[in-house]
Amino acid sequence: MALLAAVWLPFVNGPRLWLGLPSLLVWSVAWVLVLTPALAYVEQCRNNRRAAAAADSAAPRTSLEEC
Repeated sequence: MALLAAVWLPFVNGPRLWLGLPSLLVWSVAWVLVLTPALAYVEQCRNNRRAAAAADSAAPRTSLEEC
């Protein structure tokens, strides 16, 4: 969304330099750096839940637990 919105944000889409680089480039790189760890965290949590569910289903069950 941030990349799509950048076209209509005047402080991003303009003839400016941030840190010596075009503002749109800095905006895009910043969002990539923010989103990558967030997506990695979501994926890790998803894999942990899947592994926990697989471990629960692989555990031996007694006759009382099946009811």
